[in-house]
Amino acid sequence: MIIMSKAEISDPRSLGERAGSAHHEAGHAVAHLVRKYPVLWIHIRVHDTYDTEVWGESATPPPILVKGFADSQRRHEMLQALVIGAYAGFEAERILDPSAPKIRGYHDFEAAQNYLDKYGHFHRGRMRPPKIYLRRCRAEARELVRRHWGAIQAVAKVLLEKGRLTGEEVGMIVNPLLRGGQGYANGR
Repeated sequence: MIIMSKAEISDPRSLGERAGSAHHEAGHAVAHLVRKYPVLWIHIRVHDTYDTEVWGESATPPPILVKGFADSQRRHEMLQALVIGAYAGFEAERILDPSAPKIRGYHDFEAAQNYLDKYGHFHRGRMRPPKIYLRRCRAEARELVRRHWGAIQAVAKVLLEKGRLTGEEVGMIVNPLLRGGQGYANGR
């Protein structure tokens, strides 16, 4: 599943705007890994056609292709990881610069809702009301981003330097920073 962020800016090469995109994508990636969901890659770039836009993308595999999807409890955990991961990009950008325009956030809210529409929102065999589920996931995303802010900053720094990171590279950055060095390395 690919989530694309688009930010219209006056100078796409400004460090502040690229940093916002980098932290946004790093928020998605770190949240997915912390919640034990694989990341394929993340990247940021100035759009080739429009010199006034910075694009960021993060890609994760569809849940049906992830080991354990058939188990209902694991399916619930995967859905929660996807929804929390979708919100985490927006939350990371908010922490980086609370006064920044919220241009890149709308697609994250759409992605979270789309995950629920496609994969359901059951927990322990019961369906939860979507608004309550989404609100709780957003609160969890906010807390996860605060708790793992150092990892998000480390990933964003390398992403700014390289422009693109594989999920394995993100895992190599994140795992040593997680408590006790016991992290989740992209499915390993």
